[in-house]
Amino acid sequence: MKNKGYKRSVRLTLEMAALVIGLLYACASDNELSGSLEEVYRLQFDLVRARLYSSEFALEYLVSKSGVVPVRLTLNRKSLNKDKKELKSGESYDLNRYGDITGRQADGTEIFRFSSGTLHLDAFDTAQDSEVSGSFDAKFRAGDDSFTLSGDFLTELEVVPEPNIP
Repeated sequence: MKNKGYKRSVRLTLEMAALVIGLLYACASDNELSGSLEEVYRLQFDLVRARLYSSEFALEYLVSKSGVVPVRLTLNRKSLNKDKKELKSGESYDLNRYGDITGRQADGTEIFRFSSGTLHLDAFDTAQDSEVSGSFDAKFRAGDDSFTLSGDFLTELEVVPEPNIP
C-alpha cells in the first residue's frame, strides 16, 4: 500500500515538473530575436519593453542588468497621423516609412542601418499595462553584405507621461 502512494506522489511530481518546464519554455519563446544578423552582432537580451510616448511607440529588447538596448524599434506617431494611420491590433507598419531600428551593445558597437522592415501588432491598446504582442522582420546592409533580423514579442505597455517643463 505504501508503495502505491509513493509511486503516485512521484508521478504527480514529475507531471507538475513537466508542466512548469513547458510553461517556462512557452513564456521564453514569446520574446525572440533571430536571423543572420546574429553572425556579426550580439542579439542577447532578457527583457522586452514596450513604451508609448506622445511622439513615438518604442519596442526595446533590453539587457536589464546593464540597461543596454541591442535592438530598439520605433514608430513615429506624427508620421502615422499624417497618413491617418493609428497604432492598433491587427495592423502592419512599414518601418522605412513610419519608423526606425536602432541599437547599441555595451562596448558601443551600433546595429547596422536597416534597409527595409515591417512591424506587425497582433495585440495593442494605448492603456497602461495592456498587452502588446506581435512580430517584425527586417533587412540590414553593411557594404556588400546583407543580413536579416526577425523578432517576436509579448509584453505590457508602459505609457510614458510628458515631462512637466516650467
